[in-house]
Amino acid sequence: MLEQGAEYSQVRLSDDYEGYLRNIYFSDQTESTGKEFMVSVTIATAYTRADEYSPAATLLPFTSVIRADKKVNGFIVCKTKRWGDICVLENDLIPPDQIPQLTRKDIPMLLASAKRFIGVPYLWGGKSFFGIDCSGFTQMNYKFFGINLPRDTKDQINAGKEIKREDILPGDLLFFKRHVALAIDSQTYIHSSTSTGGVYINSFDSKQDNYLEHLDKGLIAVRRIIED
Repeated sequence: MLEQGAEYSQVRLSDDYEGYLRNIYFSDQTESTGKEFMVSVTIATAYTRADEYSPAATLLPFTSVIRADKKVNGFIVCKTKRWGDICVLENDLIPPDQIPQLTRKDIPMLLASAKRFIGVPYLWGGKSFFGIDCSGFTQMNYKFFGINLPRDTKDQINAGKEIKREDILPGDLLFFKRHVALAIDSQTYIHSSTSTGGVYINSFDSKQDNYLEHLDKGLIAVRRIIED
């Protein structure tokens, strides 16, 4: 927290992004101790009891992190100030220490993760399956594999190593004016865009139906995040 207000407070997130949150989302108490777990599915339901037929307390988006030291009937139990105990299916979570450290051979896993977002609507400032913007899309998918990118396109363009267009490989970041996409291969890419209504796959090949001329001609930089 940078500055506390009457209803909203200014905060800095773990990726150094600054903004404002309502005070009801803050707690001055440690909500739970124990091991960290990250949500590995699109959206995980947090139940009020260790039972899939119990009422839902809340929903946890992809890459959300909870702390817990208790397991009950296939559920991880986390103590929270706002909802009390919440129970999340163990299969919907992964301990961060079990997430593979991304290498070139793991890029298909990154792309498979990214393709789960296809159809998610574009939302400026969004970082989840409820809605996502272009840099949130690249940030969240790399985050799941332990790579922390900056929040905004203007900062992500400085990450990694500069690559020539003719050398594009899967997993490279493609930069346009105020926009970023993730390369699937040398000709196709996946991104969240207002022009496509959300997350979609497009092509640099003018013969393809999913060709976007303004992005083909507007590519300004390619950055490689994973070298080996």
